Amino acid sequence: MLHAIAAFLRREGETLERAPAHEMLRVGLCLAFTGGFLDAYTYLLRGGVFANAQTGNMVLMALYAARRDGRAFYYLLPIAAFLAGVIVTEWLKARLTNAQHIAWQHVVLLAEAILVFAVGFVPRSVPDAVVNVTVSFICSLQVNSFRRTRGLPYATTMCTGNLRSAGEHVFAWAHGDKTAGRAALRYCAVILVFCAGAWAGAVLAGAWGVHAVWACSAALLAAAPAAEVERLGQSCAESTGVAEAPELVRDGIAAIRRRGFCFNRGRNRWRVDAMSSPVLDAEGGVIAALTLLGCDEDFRDDKLPELAGKLLDGVKKCERIYNKEQELR
Repeated sequence: MLHAIAAFLRREGETLERAPAHEMLRVGLCLAFTGGFLDAYTYLLRGGVFANAQTGNMVLMALYAARRDGRAFYYLLPIAAFLAGVIVTEWLKARLTNAQHIAWQHVVLLAEAILVFAVGFVPRSVPDAVVNVTVSFICSLQVNSFRRTRGLPYATTMCTGNLRSAGEHVFAWAHGDKTAGRAALRYCAVILVFCAGAWAGAVLAGAWGVHAVWACSAALLAAAPAAEVERLGQSCAESTGVAEAPELVRDGIAAIRRRGFCFNRGRNRWRVDAMSSPVLDAEGGVIAALTLLGCDEDFRDDKLPELAGKLLDGVKKCERIYNKEQELR
């Protein structure tokens, strides 16, 4: 069962360390919509600043600085807020990665939705810098927390990298790589939805004013992690013939989040005990799973800590070897 979970997630490009829903294409599209919307919102209503695109803000800051214009400081603020968001995201990741009942990305999504909703209450009389700093912070949380969709690296607050990746995969597809075609379509979908978000931001900004940003809160809350876990469980049930697969999947994912591995004592058709842990690449994608198999005597309670330690040590060695080889390529 544990191998079935790992294999399924690997096929779908999911990760076991994080909730599978975080890399679903639907989630990526919701986030891309938000990214495009917020860029249009801050540009049209909050002083002509692209809260997502810090490269543009850096250029503008440098231009004004070259003219010895004090407005250079105005563009420094969202850059600093973006950097602060990265630091906060890493802190949340370090504190909540092994949390039992919640994934740290869920915390980021909830915080982002609340902050975006709060921005809609800020009147135009308040200096634009206040909103731009908040939105840049929000976008930093988002881009630093959601880096892959179905195993593909992508961004939800900018599209240059996505456009490059789409072109690369189109080229690979044209030269016979059939799987590259699907990847190219995913990138194109993210780009189109980002543009749709910017279009919606422009339209709603004219109709609702500062309250238009509330549409982003709805997009951010559109993800349904529980539903994706159920979908994963049903898929495993169909592929393995184990009726209680959905419950095993929920238990297994919770255990992996908490301990880094999952233990299954004979809850499968072969009555075999199994202890398994995912092997991750540098981006957190699942590339394999290490599994220890045996009978009840092999997995006595007094042996479990030692076995778990050896399993996790083996996983770390595999990850170091794999990632080192990838760096050399």
